[in-house]
Amino acid sequence: MKKLVCGFLSVGLLLSSFNVSIAKADEVTSLKGSPEVGDVIVTVGADLTEKQRFELLNKFNVVESDTNIVKVTIDDEKEYLGSYVSKERMGNKSYSNSKIEILKEGSGIDVSTSNISWVSEAMYANALLTAGVQDAKIEVTAPFEVSGTGALTGIIKAYDSYEDVELNKEQIDIANEEMVTSAEISDEIGVEEADALLDNPVNFNEAMK
Repeated sequence: MKKLVCGFLSVGLLLSSFNVSIAKADEVTSLKGSPEVGDVIVTVGADLTEKQRFELLNKFNVVESDTNIVKVTIDDEKEYLGSYVSKERMGNKSYSNSKIEILKEGSGIDVSTSNISWVSEAMYANALLTAGVQDAKIEVTAPFEVSGTGALTGIIKAYDSYEDVELNKEQIDIANEEMVTSAEISDEIGVEEADALLDNPVNFNEAMK
């Protein structure tokens, strides 16, 4: 009987520590200083199940307790993208996630995606450059296929969480508009063609009109 009671106590303690870890990760709203080479931040959609969250962190090869985790809610998405994305496209839950690794100066932005159906890697990279984000390796994913609108919100929110980083709000607004416009153009002419426009600012600006 004592062994059984001890076993239950051990399981209870493990579950308790697991819940505390999640709570701490969810409450990360500010980070000291500015991004440094090697820093890793993970943004997590608030509506993931515990199983999806566990699988996501494994996929990103990070340990919950050792990682700065920023939660992204559907309200965050509405705040950043509500003026540009329809309710139907945005949905009412947040499932997009990202892993951000800060690289040395001059490395540029390297974006990879999986299970993202509407926003391409080039669209993310272009929007992030516009928002003022530089030199980072970024992975964007979801537990199943989603549009990916929430990922940009999460990445910008992660950078904005640094105390010494002040992203230009007007540029963030432009970045969100660029991403959405690019994705809408891709609906009409295809992803490759839309990505090609990003390499030609004149043509892209004409397409945005």
